[in-house]
Amino acid sequence: MVFAVAALVRPEAPILPALLHLGRLLHIVATERAVAWRALGQSAVAGVPVALVLMMLTGWRLAYYGDLLPNTFHAKTGAAGFAEGVEYLRAHASAHPGVWLLLCFGGVGCWKDRRSTAMAVATVGFLVYVASVGGDFKPTGRFLLPVMLWMTTLGALLGAQRSRRVQIGMAALVFGSTLACLPSVYASAADWAERRHANLEARRIVGEFLRNQLPPDTLIAIHSAGAIPYYSRLPTIDMWGLTDHHIARAPVPEHTVGLVGHQRGDPDYVFGRAPAIYLPEDKVFTLRAWELEPELGFPEHFVDEYSSITIPLEGRFLNVWVRRGFLRTLHSGK
Repeated sequence: MVFAVAALVRPEAPILPALLHLGRLLHIVATERAVAWRALGQSAVAGVPVALVLMMLTGWRLAYYGDLLPNTFHAKTGAAGFAEGVEYLRAHASAHPGVWLLLCFGGVGCWKDRRSTAMAVATVGFLVYVASVGGDFKPTGRFLLPVMLWMTTLGALLGAQRSRRVQIGMAALVFGSTLACLPSVYASAADWAERRHANLEARRIVGEFLRNQLPPDTLIAIHSAGAIPYYSRLPTIDMWGLTDHHIARAPVPEHTVGLVGHQRGDPDYVFGRAPAIYLPEDKVFTLRAWELEPELGFPEHFVDEYSSITIPLEGRFLNVWVRRGFLRTLHSGK
């Protein structure tokens, strides 16, 4: 039932119970083949709650999205490669070596026990899945949270079967490597939190400025369609496609400005909708005035239709592209 509820939160959640039962069945086939069919039936029964939730969820998705999966699934998958995913795992291992050491320890004797085999297959399978989707752009390791408990438990189960001397050695290695990395991990997390807070505050200022200065029906375009659209309350074209049906299914442009999960785009489609203002991902709110340059991949006629303007705002400068004629129309009150 826990996995059934998890399916409501993350579309990949059903992978976990499927991998757990696969590991269980593999162990049974290898050690007790005579009861394999009965075990398969038990796994099928255990999957009924998840299947029922998925059926209801799929019906709701079809009714609400008109699709089997939410728009963000299409927008965030299929762009990054396996190499990016492997680098994501490597970065997590370098920051949390103790967790990965426990996984390696647990992998040594996992086949001796059905429970350990199930956890090992589920953990390794999920790690392969995370690598296959390219990982994540945030340095928080959030995609690995569902299996980190299993990674550590596998090592603990193996340690419980070893001598006192081996247990002490394992504990010393795990705690020592973890403590050695703790200062850098803490500093990185603190820096990330500080930068994200500053970014949010800057985008709040920009969003509230736009809300106070522009008509409520002004169409804007932006890649990071989060805080600025929220505070501005203006209709927005999400240029990475998380909330745009067309862009979510568009190919990744040759010149993309996004990180993993934020790489799709279609500039011709975006500017074909004639947004009044385009807020660039970089240099939108700076310490000095910045004359913007057209980005790679934009329509050839972009500079004929948009002008770069800079607006002093609370000790900084807001740099945006404005559709030609929009300000004149705005000032005329039409």
